[in-house]
Amino acid sequence: MLRYYHDAGKALYFNENGLKEEMIIDVQWFIDAFKHIITDELHFRGIPGTQREWNEYYKTGNLQDDLLLEIWRHKDEELFDYLKKDTNYRIRDASFEKDELYLQYHKKSLLNFMQRLGLLAAGGESHYVPCMNRKEIEKEFLDLIKESKSKSSVLIYQFEFLPFFLFFRLVVACMQEDGWNVLGNRGTSCLYKNAALFSYIENNIVLSVTEESIQLQVFCPIQGRPLETEKTCIIQGRIEELLNHLAGTFQRKIQYVRGFKRRTDKEEVISIDIKEHFLPAKDIPDRVIQMVCPLHSINDRHIIDITELTKYWKL
Repeated sequence: MLRYYHDAGKALYFNENGLKEEMIIDVQWFIDAFKHIITDELHFRGIPGTQREWNEYYKTGNLQDDLLLEIWRHKDEELFDYLKKDTNYRIRDASFEKDELYLQYHKKSLLNFMQRLGLLAAGGESHYVPCMNRKEIEKEFLDLIKESKSKSSVLIYQFEFLPFFLFFRLVVACMQEDGWNVLGNRGTSCLYKNAALFSYIENNIVLSVTEESIQLQVFCPIQGRPLETEKTCIIQGRIEELLNHLAGTFQRKIQYVRGFKRRTDKEEVISIDIKEHFLPAKDIPDRVIQMVCPLHSINDRHIIDITELTKYWKL
């Protein structure tokens, strides 16, 4: 019954450890709780917090826990003031964190549900809200990947329709994977508005998003150490498991096609433009080392090195 109400959009319920003991019966209340988190500069007046905390949040999506509490406290105070005016309501004290009427009382549960839905990654002293991240990926990282001698080609997942929020949910899902760690640089996480960098099984993983694709590339951070196909295939398999799950949670399942960019070079890195240059993996014949580009067989005719494209990926 609970799953039925969840599927019908009347409640939020997950039959999973850590979540199945509770359900949210007012979905709009939950939406409003998250909406308050993603407020902008014009709406945070009256909410305490240092300018440094606000600047960090608006630039990187990193939300300090004490600032989150102040945002929700501000909304709780508005509700408290509203209820005081209602003579038919017996007002309780303003111990917001102890009264189940208020957001702060439900902080742990709200964060658990928001993380489960990929809206944020909950932490101890801070939380990551990817849709608030405006930081551009540093050129030094792009150069590092470009100059690496042990990197894969860019594996591309092309979508007919790509909700940008799908990428955010994928990043949050990766942050919760055992053994997957967000790379750091000068004391900050390598999480950007259109890219995210992780380390896993001795390799670095780069995920990026464009208007119509999510892209994956793997490189070895240790100079001279070769990239191992077994490890890149493990990474690819897990990314596709997460993508398939996330794509299936929308009202209409989102479809994607896996493939590569037709014209490649050894310096190519993520966030490449694939318009009119996308080669679906299903169009690559078995046991072929080279092939003529199917879209440029006469004008601008060129040969595609299939081995170079696919050697680190299972097809």
